[in-house]
Amino acid sequence: MNVVYRQREELLDCFEGLSVFRRGEIIQLNIYNSRLSNEYFFLEEKNNGKRSIAFLRDSLQFDISTLRKFSGISKEYSDQEEFRTRILPHLLDKMQELNIVSFTSEFSSHGVTLKIYLQEYELLVISNINAIKNDQWRDYIQDSSQIDDHWFWRKI
Repeated sequence: MNVVYRQREELLDCFEGLSVFRRGEIIQLNIYNSRLSNEYFFLEEKNNGKRSIAFLRDSLQFDISTLRKFSGISKEYSDQEEFRTRILPHLLDKMQELNIVSFTSEFSSHGVTLKIYLQEYELLVISNINAIKNDQWRDYIQDSSQIDDHWFWRKI
């Protein structure tokens, strides 16, 4: 948990606005734009220590090039190719390096910027605690331990 916290600025830059979940060999990548979400599904296979990622399907609600984070997506490749070869491997490597099981930005509309799941803990990043209006989220955060003004943790 402390190792993740020490890299908090890099993680926020890398993970904010995204979610990555693993379901066996299936990896789900979500990209959020306000209340809209693009979902991408990939199959990850490992042979002799080498990772290969195949695109399975997507469900798109907006053009990701409108997001500053993805404005540099190459027009020479489809989104799926860019994610499969560059973006998703980078996210997976960072997750593996820090023993992150999954992470999500799906609760950002409720004021929870990022939720990171480790084996035994979850970390919550709250950019503005006063933006949390939902009583359930307020209670959830209040029941968590505080690292600093923006980072909280809970044992799973």
